Amino acid sequence: MSDTKRSKVLLVGWDSVSRNGVRELLEADQLPNLSKLVEGGVLGPAVSAGPLAAGIVYNSLATGKYADAHGVLGPQEVSPEGTISLTNSSSRRVKAFWEILSQNDRRCNVVNFPATGPAERVNGTFVSPGFFMKVRESSQSPAEPPAGCVNPTDNLETLTDILVGRDEIDAQTMALFVRGLQHTGPADSKHLAVINAAITQCLSVHTVATWLMENTQWDVMSVNYPAIEQLWGRFLRYNKPKLDWVDQREFELYQDVCASSVRLCDLLLGRLLQLAGDQTAALVYSARGYRPHTQLSQELLSSGNTVRESLCSREGIFVMRAPGVGADELIHDARSVDVCPTVLHLAGVSPGEDMDGRALAASPDQPGDPLASVASWETVPPLREVADGPVRWGELGGLTTPFALHQAYRVQEENDWRRLQTLLSTSRRDEALGPLLRMYYANPLRVDKATMVAEALYLAGQLPSALTVMAPMAKAFPNWPVGMLMSGVIALHKSEVYEAMDFFEKASRDNPPIPQLFLYLGDVCMRLDLLPRAEEAYRRAIEIDPGFYFAYVGLANVLYRGGNMQGAAEAALQAVGVDFAKPAGHIILGRAVAGLGDMDRASQAFAQALSAAPGNEAIQAHLTAAQAGHTLDPATARPGQLPQQHGKPPEPTEAQRNQAEIALASIQSGMREVSEWLGEY
Repeated sequence: MSDTKRSKVLLVGWDSVSRNGVRELLEADQLPNLSKLVEGGVLGPAVSAGPLAAGIVYNSLATGKYADAHGVLGPQEVSPEGTISLTNSSSRRVKAFWEILSQNDRRCNVVNFPATGPAERVNGTFVSPGFFMKVRESSQSPAEPPAGCVNPTDNLETLTDILVGRDEIDAQTMALFVRGLQHTGPADSKHLAVINAAITQCLSVHTVATWLMENTQWDVMSVNYPAIEQLWGRFLRYNKPKLDWVDQREFELYQDVCASSVRLCDLLLGRLLQLAGDQTAALVYSARGYRPHTQLSQELLSSGNTVRESLCSREGIFVMRAPGVGADELIHDARSVDVCPTVLHLAGVSPGEDMDGRALAASPDQPGDPLASVASWETVPPLREVADGPVRWGELGGLTTPFALHQAYRVQEENDWRRLQTLLSTSRRDEALGPLLRMYYANPLRVDKATMVAEALYLAGQLPSALTVMAPMAKAFPNWPVGMLMSGVIALHKSEVYEAMDFFEKASRDNPPIPQLFLYLGDVCMRLDLLPRAEEAYRRAIEIDPGFYFAYVGLANVLYRGGNMQGAAEAALQAVGVDFAKPAGHIILGRAVAGLGDMDRASQAFAQALSAAPGNEAIQAHLTAAQAGHTLDPATARPGQLPQQHGKPPEPTEAQRNQAEIALASIQSGMREVSEWLGEY
């Protein structure tokens, strides 16, 4: 299970900051401690698959498993009896990294890990977010955290005493966040109170974490700083460049708040690194980020004070310095589910083979024998209370649902949709198709779900079923972007390419946040050889959803056709990072690097594509050519390089035919159940 091949590990969460959120500050040398880590390690985006609700992304990060496995599907859950409760640590069906580490005699401190509570039993100290929830008004006033926030309670009194009070945040500190602090007045008191509370809470987390680092023995130290998530959610609208509707005076006052929250976390990171020492493996991550404020509507930016999925993007950050990891390098294929197995690996504990994530730290220079493989860490029950059985599906509801259960049904329905979204975004479309149809036909005019359903059917090769979903949406909402998108796809499959182009262009005029719309627009522009417009459309799709695999593949292809091999290779690497299992990203990566003359790298890419699509003759031909030192692509072939190709296009492989049959059977099963339900209804 484990051996002496281990490092101490410092794991630092900068909740909800994207790579773009730190890039400019890094380039301006305003994040010296993060820069130090990058210089000695790797930096890249960390992509989260599926819904971006906090409970989902942080439990996926903690367990290395997607939401359908760990069981947390939203902020609330419904019991078999129909009662609604908030999700917490007992909602998690599988073990987090701190449980696995404790099971293997690793000493582990966990401070403020999101979406947990009450404090869990670990081989170390666990301080849940509830401990910091109520901000201390004064350093002289008593702090009264809720019961159950610290486990064990041996150090509870000491940790309570060192919580920071609001009065300890002086004007000089506030001035780092608010330009012209001396010019603020009563109208600014609410904003100033929010900034003060966020700084106070963040410093309390830091004080507790550093006390534990200095006064306890530990192998893994995990700490999450909340300031970025809290302040970006409130002050994102004041970022540069100024939005037309933002008040000029407020913009001048608060334009530095978001950047200063990142600088604060970097300052605190410096102390953690100092305490940990240079020999400790260090990881800084976020499981999601905020979308650029220029892409968000006034309504989204100014409504509410909490973090909302609609403000977030799939792209967080991943920075790691560890034994066996290159220095000052970029990493393209990190995912949030990779954090758990990476931490376990660095600590000398084998990741479970049933994890969806993989260890990113290959540490050949560390002493000790290779870690023995472990099928799963779930064979031994966890020490915490866990809900019985697998996560259940809800029942189809409607007018016949008892009124008392309407709210519970809505909660369960949203959780079911989130589970389906997880399956679709993690290459398990066939598994999702049956439940997807049952859910959709229970309420067939859910505009927000129609695109998901139609796209899943379309990508599964079930065009008639996809068009069946699209047609009523196109008729019911002809002037809405989603209706015009459906009309465009229908036109496209009637070979009415220019009509489809017209629909897609009309739908895109108001720049709606529908990534599929811009993907289709890009595809049509490619067919019409409008390469600059296609590139623009694909980039827009990626802006909306940085985890959109097909948009990266489309961008790579359009750049390749335009002769930009380096850009095509970079876009293909992004696609591979989002979904390593799909072959298309590896294929265009191989073609692009072959165009750059790197046949060894091209051979690796084509070999990986072939392992994802065994028996595909076209991929095999590319691989054979690359291994022989030439390319099949006329655009990049030198004289004498291009081998002759003869014969008709390859027939579908048996595996491809079987997959299509499985998808069709799933659809037919789902439709039978829908028909039965409609009959009962």
